[in-house]
Amino acid sequence: MLNIKRLLSSTLDGLAHLCVYDANHNGNEFTVTISCPVAAGCCDKGCCKLPASFIKNSTIDDPLIANSSSKFNETILLIFLTFLIFCFGCASIFFIFRKIQKIRRKDDEPDFVYHAYRPPQQKIMVSTSSSFGSPC
Repeated sequence: MLNIKRLLSSTLDGLAHLCVYDANHNGNEFTVTISCPVAAGCCDKGCCKLPASFIKNSTIDDPLIANSSSKFNETILLIFLTFLIFCFGCASIFFIFRKIQKIRRKDDEPDFVYHAYRPPQQKIMVSTSSSFGSPC
């Protein structure tokens, strides 16, 4: 945990006060620079409290609020991708099932099929007279 000990210096940087503090974090000594609003200024342990009129008229950029819309967008994207993968999986299973049914139907059919149709047979001509002559 960061523990601010004392204010070392303060400078005005147009938009904010740059407050330099002597701090301690887990036993390590170092200096910390904090940017405080012009209306607040620097106090001993951090930025001074803002006047109520300043807080009422300002917009606060809360990272939790800013991230909530991006988290909502990420959630919608995740739901859409999950739905897309689900649809692709269902379609794949449907086509694989149909293919297996076709293969099973072909396995159930015999290799040859009996038909009532007979191909024409060769005609053998029988003649009453012989070309070699008659035996009588």
